[in-house]
Amino acid sequence: MQKPRYEVYYYSDKSLSHVEVHKHDFFELTVFLSGKVRMNIAGKEYICRNGDTALIPPGLVHENAIDPSVSHERFVIWLSKDYVDELCTKSDDFKKLFDACRSTRNYVKHFEFAIFSTLCSLISAILEEQVRFGFGSREIQDCSLEILLLWWSRYFFDFTAQVQPDRQNVLVSGLLSYIDDHLGDDLSLDALASRFFVSKYHLSHLFRSSMGTTIHQYVLKKRLKAASAAVMAGDDLNKAAVDCGFEEYSSFYRAFYREFGMSPSKWRAEQIDRYKRLDAMKTQTQKLDQEAETAK
Repeated sequence: MQKPRYEVYYYSDKSLSHVEVHKHDFFELTVFLSGKVRMNIAGKEYICRNGDTALIPPGLVHENAIDPSVSHERFVIWLSKDYVDELCTKSDDFKKLFDACRSTRNYVKHFEFAIFSTLCSLISAILEEQVRFGFGSREIQDCSLEILLLWWSRYFFDFTAQVQPDRQNVLVSGLLSYIDDHLGDDLSLDALASRFFVSKYHLSHLFRSSMGTTIHQYVLKKRLKAASAAVMAGDDLNKAAVDCGFEEYSSFYRAFYREFGMSPSKWRAEQIDRYKRLDAMKTQTQKLDQEAETAK
């Protein structure tokens, strides 16, 4: 690591095939966007693909074998020990998180579409702020990373099951979890009302008063967010549409175009190009920082 607290990167490799056995003195969190990677972490093997996240605590021996026939894209986050200590002092929730990181023996977990796309959105926000240098840029990066770590750990370590919502929000909380886990299923108001044994009128009113939007609009946004993550990972567009709950590709295309202002294929190409530009700008910034430090 070159920075004292944390570093966030986007990588896209087409020729990398193997990373030798190594270890480091910081936490590493990898979010896999595309490709197929065989990871050996502390003697246990994992096959990592789109939707997976891998956690490697400090001092843990690991190596990667990458399928060279497909492009390997991922986000990588490095967290220094000093930064982790800083977070643990800040909040008991962070202490619980990193205690779990150090004690876990399961280092890879697959995330559902909706949750995975939220993680990717938070990482994208950090990458953009690293080269934007706008007002509050550092604070936005710090806050986004903290939210990301808490959100990721909630599902990686299943902390959600340990928290009981307020009684009046139990139904809505259960509904949100069900939607996250069943984006490809029938999520019409009638189907959800039947699933949760309440009238659709009561369910509709309760959801709107709690979330400020209709169930239909909420589900559509979730499906589009999940679909964008699948498209970004290079999934077949028809498969992405079906997996995210769209009955026909034409309806998916129209909804995607309304949301993002362009076709799914064009959107993916622009996102990849944007990540590459951000990475190039970040590399140039680091080079200038190093030159300035050397000149002192």
